[in-house]
Amino acid sequence: MLCSGLETFTSQETLDEISRGDHDMAMQRMELIKHIAILEITPAMKDMAALLISKNIIHENGLSDAIHISVATLHAMDFLVTWNCRHIANPHAQNRLRKVATELGYMLPVICTPEEFFNDENY
Repeated sequence: MLCSGLETFTSQETLDEISRGDHDMAMQRMELIKHIAILEITPAMKDMAALLISKNIIHENGLSDAIHISVATLHAMDFLVTWNCRHIANPHAQNRLRKVATELGYMLPVICTPEEFFNDENY
């Protein structure tokens, strides 16, 4: 989930991911996000994703993870909400991701789990 302010966005990469697996479960997942706006994935985002992999910040098999990060960053999202704590919501990787984003002239969004995002007592 990508968030800017209180608006929620997604990308085609997420749609591709949630459409896999058991057909009935995939249809339920697609139904849950059918009204969420879809952000474009541009060549610049694919280039950033490739850079994250080439710098070994994201594992070479993690192109999808790198695309999620790139889409959120280049679309200037405030938050990237994910359950992927191994590759995306990982504090060690986030420092390196922040450095690359800054070098490219962007600000890395806050990356957190849904629990962290919705646990803000001011929400």
